Amino acid sequence: NEPTNPCTEDTDGDLVGDYDEGEVALTDPNNPDTDGDGLDDGQELFVWATDPLNPDTDGDGLDDLFEVVNGFDPLDFYGDFDGDGVTDADEILKWGTDPKNPDTDGDGLTDGFELTNELDALDPFGDKDGDGLTDADEYFIYGTYFDLPDSDFDGLSDGEEVFGTLNPWNAGVPSGPPGESTMPMDVDSDDDGLTAGEEVLIYGTDPN
Repeated sequence: NEPTNPCTEDTDGDLVGDYDEGEVALTDPNNPDTDGDGLDDGQELFVWATDPLNPDTDGDGLDDLFEVVNGFDPLDFYGDFDGDGVTDADEILKWGTDPKNPDTDGDGLTDGFELTNELDALDPFGDKDGDGLTDADEYFIYGTYFDLPDSDFDGLSDGEEVFGTLNPWNAGVPSGPPGESTMPMDVDSDDDGLTAGEEVLIYGTDPN
């Protein structure tokens, strides 16, 4: 081992005495930052309670200095700063979402909800089922399924029903201006015994 300075109790000036470094903490008395994470051994021992021998004390993939500087918990592997149900480390290293914003894309759905349901947490206009309605609108406004393009199984997509883009008088031929909307969660909007899809696509009758 490299000799320490006999004229001082703390050769490297990290506020941990040479004896304590060599015999107790097992850190390097000649190096103020033994693990090279950017935090002095003294800071790790006396301020943050992190491990001066491990640059990533909680093992989450984010080094101690990064977590401390950004206000994250360097001692919690499951730390979730914004409370969205996704760990800080996963947001940064896996998903690319904002660990300080529970709804990165601002669509009203939390990152945790979107990721759990395999939605795009970075796209406010995400449309998982491709029915022309955003996932958020399906969830909050229309009450339809964001992972099923035809929520009521009537043969018309949720988007076609909401926007009336199929002409109800011409057997499913796209209309010029949008037609009258049908109900995307009601298989038979006018209760006549025929589904909206049958009326529009087969009989050419008015589904409303």
